[in-house]
This record gives sequence, structure tokens and C-alpha cells, in this order.
Amino acid sequence: MKLSLTRESLLTALQQVIGAVERRQTMQILGNVLMHAEGERLRLTGTDLEIELVAETFCGIAVPGHTTVNARKLMDIIKAVPEGCEIKLSADAGRLDIQAERSRFKLSTLPAEEFPSVPDLVEPMRYRLAQNTLRRLIERVAFSMAQQDVRYYLNGLLLEMGTDYLRCVTTDGHRLALSETPAQIGGEGTRQIIVPRKAIMELLRLLETVDSEAELAIDANHLRIDIPGLRFTTKLIDGRFPDYHRVIPDNGPNEMLIDKHLLRQALLRASALVSDKFRGARLTLDNNTLGIETHNPENETSLEDLPVEYQGEVITIGFNIGYLLDIIGAMGTDTMRILLRDADSSALILPQPDDESLKLKYVLMPMKL
Repeated sequence: MKLSLTRESLLTALQQVIGAVERRQTMQILGNVLMHAEGERLRLTGTDLEIELVAETFCGIAVPGHTTVNARKLMDIIKAVPEGCEIKLSADAGRLDIQAERSRFKLSTLPAEEFPSVPDLVEPMRYRLAQNTLRRLIERVAFSMAQQDVRYYLNGLLLEMGTDYLRCVTTDGHRLALSETPAQIGGEGTRQIIVPRKAIMELLRLLETVDSEAELAIDANHLRIDIPGLRFTTKLIDGRFPDYHRVIPDNGPNEMLIDKHLLRQALLRASALVSDKFRGARLTLDNNTLGIETHNPENETSLEDLPVEYQGEVITIGFNIGYLLDIIGAMGTDTMRILLRDADSSALILPQPDDESLKLKYVLMPMKL
């Protein structure tokens, strides 16, 4: 294999696939990137056996071929060479020669034939969606995925495809987040898949805020997403996601409207006195006023009253400050609507006003204080 290309094109492709390369791999070759040069393109592939990323870039190929080389060493070298320079790569006899202006490097390689690959999808269902729409759906709910929960089906994101909508749902058992957008999916009935947490975090890194389309292909075991210059494939979680409809409360009789920025600043001030283990705050609603009160084991307290729109019954309820801040950070509107039934029931939190292009719902369980 012998080829040449610009530093920037090689670095961009490496940065796209590096997220799938294991730092502490059980197999040496999983720390490598597969390089395949053919025609006028160099294709780079990284995998950890759960996620596979394939990026393509144009290059000048003198001799086609393929090999694998340590991904992070290669990226560190390309990052360090001068911007705008031409990179010449030559692979032969277990070595990759790298030439960049006056710099020369030789890296060990492993045979491309030993590099693992994700099997082709079997009779996949295909969907198309704008990249920015898919990104918005995911980033509004990703924060409430569980981490290393024994209920493995919570360690990911539910992607639900109806005939005319696309919906994302996440929950860790203490809170739930739902985002939905109209989409002409087609087909019959509803289909659900669970995408692992690591794959979701990679998608947030890779998806751009542009209108170009992403093509989704789904079979029984995999999700594949094609965007310009990049192919992303992940295994799916084999499990049954909880019936989230049962968790979402009906509109409670007690409704509060509040400026989310005002609430965020008050919660940040209140969090200065809460312990890391116990991050609860007592919220009291009464006649257009929200009181926020915190205590800690040293008998230190904070109390702050905020103006709100509220005419319901007097309610005192406890919430995790961090969970509330996560919801505020994910919500796109300046005003939020909180619907409550009583002090022992979950709160339904909605943006105000509603956005028909991206419906959001957040459910937060109360804390015993």
C-alpha cells in the first residue's frame, strides 16, 4: 500500500473513528485502525466489537492495499506534524512508513485479515432523517440514561419508530425523558430498539447540526447510520424496555410556570450547601411563590423564594437538585411548566410553549426528605 493525502483529511477521518477504538483492549488489534486504500479513497475502520466506525477520505493512491496500525499513535503523529503538509503512507513487511515534510516515522502493523468486522445487516428496515433532527432528539434525553445498572435494558436509549413519528425515551428509574418528532417512517405498526449508552454518546459526537440526511438501517441485532463520509454501526441491547406510558403522569391539577434561568440560578445557589450523597431540596409552592430550602448534616440551611405563576393548593415536595438541573439544561425554551398532583407523586415537566416539531416530556420522581 502506498498513498498520499493532506494532513487535515487524514486527521479528520481518524478523529471520526477513534471513538470506537478501545484504550484497554483485550485484543491488541482492537487498538488498531484498519486502513484500506482503493480507487481514489482511503477507508479507515475502528471497532471495539460493539461499535464500528468507518470513515472515508479522498487520497492519491500509487499502490492499493490494506493494513492495520495503532490508532492513537497514528493520530498523535498526524496531530503533531505541521498544518497543511502532505502525508505519505507506505505499508510493507509489517511496517507503516509515514513521511511528513522532514519527519519520518515507522510503526508496527498487524495483518488486515485479522481485523474483526461487523456482519452485514439481514433484511434491514431503512429510514431517512435529517442529521440535525436526529441529534436534537437524542441530546434532549441522553442525560437520563442509566449507567451500569443491573437492569441492562436501562443502560441505553429506546428508539421507537411509528408510522408518522420518531421517539426517543430514556430512564434510570428516578427520572424519565421523552422526545418526539413527526416523521414519515412508513411501514406497519410500531418498532422499538434499545441503543447502548456508549453508542448514543458517540452519535452525539458525530452527528452534525446540518440538514443533510442520515440513513438508518435496522435489523434484529444492529443499528447502522450512514451520514456523508461516515458509517456508524452498533449492536443493540437485547431486552424489553419498560412500558414508559405507565410512568408518565396525567396532567396534574396543580400547575406552575417558571423562568428556567431563574430556577437554575436558585438551584445552583442552593446546591452549595447540599452533600454529594444527599442532593435533595425541599420545594414549597404557595400563591405565586416557590420556596427552595436545603439542609445538610452540619445544620446549615438555605432558603430562597422565587416568583412563579401558581394558584394551586399548597404543596411541599422534595426533588434531587442535580436531576432538576439536568432537565433545565436539556429544555430549549425559557419557560418551563411543572404539573403536580401531590407531594408523593411524580412531577410532569414540559417546555412552555409547546414545540410541535419536537415534543418533550420529563418525569421526575419525588424524594423523601
